Parts: sequence; C-alpha cells; structure tokens
Amino acid sequence: MSLSFRFNSSKRAFEYTLSDSYKYVQLIDADESVAQEVVLDTEDLSHISVVAKATTATIFHLFVSNNNTNWIEVYTSASAETSYIPNPDSIPKFRYIKLSSDPAGTSGTDTVTLSICAKP
Repeated sequence: MSLSFRFNSSKRAFEYTLSDSYKYVQLIDADESVAQEVVLDTEDLSHISVVAKATTATIFHLFVSNNNTNWIEVYTSASAETSYIPNPDSIPKFRYIKLSSDPAGTSGTDTVTLSICAKP
C-alpha cells in the first residue's frame, strides 16, 4: 500500500491518494469567514463520502461535473447549518465532486472542515 499526498496551496488543502484505489481531499479548520472549497477527481471510483462541518452555521454546496469546468449544483443548504453529511447513495455519479461553504463567522475564531473521499 502506498500513500502519496500533496498540499494544494491555492486551495490550502491536502490531496491524498492511498494506493490507486482510494482518494480523498480535506480542508481542515480553514478560516470560515471566507468562502472555501475542495474538489476531488473520482475517476473510476464509485463510493463517495462527503463531510462538511463548521463552528458557525453556514450554507454548504455540493456540485458535480464530468469535465471540472461546467458544474451542476446538486445540494445547497436550505438554511445555515453546522454540518452536512449526505447519504452516499444520494450523490450523483460524476467524475468530479466539489464541496464548498459560504463565508460565515469571525476570522481567526470560526473554522470549517470540508472532506471528500472516494473508493472503488
């Protein structure tokens, strides 16, 4: 089993690949006062897990795309919430998944964590 990761400085997130069959991207305790997002290429992977948590209620969004350019929004919070963990079966099967949060809270105090995982 091999683990590789890289830090995506533009997104301030770690992107991991565990072997060739498991991928995930996480943004942990990022500044919630600005919009945040993570994107994962789920090519050839079918089981998707998404987790979003925030210290202050915010609006979360989930998007899907086949080309990483044209996005379809499949979820947006009906009202501000502190967590979003969808049933994996409710996530449409597309190559790219993007999870984002709207700005909320106070800089330096409030944080958001966004995570997308994929496996065969």
